[in-house]
Amino acid sequence: MVGYPSTGSLLVVQKLVWDIADGKTDELRKLATSDSSEVEARKTAENWLKGFGAGARGKVTGDFYDDGSERQVVVLYFHDTHQVKEFTVRLDGDAGKEDWRVLMKSTDFKDATKAPSWAPKEPGGTGSRAKNS
Repeated sequence: MVGYPSTGSLLVVQKLVWDIADGKTDELRKLATSDSSEVEARKTAENWLKGFGAGARGKVTGDFYDDGSERQVVVLYFHDTHQVKEFTVRLDGDAGKEDWRVLMKSTDFKDATKAPSWAPKEPGGTGSRAKNS
């Protein structure tokens, strides 16, 4: 792992990987931010299960970019399948009842499984998405 995840951002990413590995579409979609529609969250979950299920059942490394106080860009490296996936996690919910959630708006399979062009090809890179854009 690289970066500085908060306890919440680390926990939501861990849950995301476990749900993908276990094929739990309904559990995965429940991690979606409030601005992800039900249709977007379900389709994204289905795409991620199909695209990353095998990789999530093996070794996975996560790199956390930027400050983890409210939002972080996360890059997952699925070692067995040599796949790389970028997504955003952020605090979401009513004031005082916020929880970490995942932005899930990738309804197109190719978009949902596309590797980020800016991220290092191997885990352990440094920097920030904003700095590398």
